[in-house]
Amino acid sequence: MITNTEQKANILSTSRSYKLINSPLSADSHFTLLRYFDTIRLQINKNVGANVDKRFKKFVIFVLAMLLTFFALFLVSKTKESNRTEKAEEWRPNIKEIILEPPTQKEIVCLDPGHGGKDVGAEYGSIDESEINLFVAKEVATDLVKSGYKVYLTRDDDTFIYKRDRARYCNSVNADILVAIHHNSYKTDRNVDYTTVLYYKETDKKLGSSLLEKIASNLEIRNQGISKFDNSELWIAKMPAVMTEAFFITNTAEYKLLQKDNSRLIVEAEAITEGIINFFTNPTQITDSASSDTLIIDRADLED
Repeated sequence: MITNTEQKANILSTSRSYKLINSPLSADSHFTLLRYFDTIRLQINKNVGANVDKRFKKFVIFVLAMLLTFFALFLVSKTKESNRTEKAEEWRPNIKEIILEPPTQKEIVCLDPGHGGKDVGAEYGSIDESEINLFVAKEVATDLVKSGYKVYLTRDDDTFIYKRDRARYCNSVNADILVAIHHNSYKTDRNVDYTTVLYYKETDKKLGSSLLEKIASNLEIRNQGISKFDNSELWIAKMPAVMTEAFFITNTAEYKLLQKDNSRLIVEAEAITEGIINFFTNPTQITDSASSDTLIIDRADLED
C-alpha cells in the first residue's frame, strides 16, 4: 500500500517537468494542483492508450498545465484582493479607550496623517514630518471622539499607504469629510512660515477655509489662504477633502518649538478640531479665503 508521503513524492517526481511557472502558491497548494494534474494525465494514458501519437498527448498535457497555471494565478489575485481588504480594516483608529458611548453626532470624519513608512515627507534636523502628522491626527481624533463624532484614521502607526488608497478608504467608510494633515518645508529660506490649506474640488473650499481660519488664529501665524492643488487623494475623495499645511518645520522659530515639547502640535490639533466642528455646525458662516500667491512646497511625495 502506497502512503500519502510516497504518493506525494511520486507525483512531484513524475510531474516535475509540468510544475507551475513562478508559482507564488504555498507548497501544499502547489501539490494539490499537481495531484489533480497527475490524475488527469493518468486518465488520458488509460483511455487514449498507445494508439494516439505521443506528441499529441504531450500537447494535451501542456494545455492542461497552462490551464492549471492560469487557475493558480486567479487564486493568487483573489488572495491579494482579500489582503487589501484586511489591510483597510487595520487602518481604523486605536482609540477604543475613550469611546464610552455611541457617537452623538451624525457626521463621520476621516483623518489622514500624511506620509508614513518609507515616505517620511519633509525632513529637517531631528524632525520627520510623518511623525508629527501622526501625532496631530491622533490628538484630533481623540478630541473629536470626545465631542461625539465617529472618526477613522487612514493609519495609526508608521505605515506607508498610497495616497489614492487613503482616499478610497475614506470613501469606503462613508466619511462626510477627509482631512489630510501635513506640514510644510522650505530649506532655501528658514524665515518662511505661514499656514495654508490645499483643496481641489469646489466643494472642498468651505472646509479648507474653516480649518485655515482656526489654525492661523490659534497658532498666531500668517494666513496664506487656501490654494488649489492637483493631488490624487483630493480628487478621488467623494466628500469634501483638504490637506492642512499648518506651518513650516524648516522655519527657525518653529523648529525650536518642536524640539522643546509637543505644545505647538497640541494647539494645532485643537485648531483643526475647532475648524472641523465649525464646518459641521456653521457652514453658512464660512467665507472662502482663496489665495493668489505662489504655493511653496519643496518636498515630493514618493508615491500616488
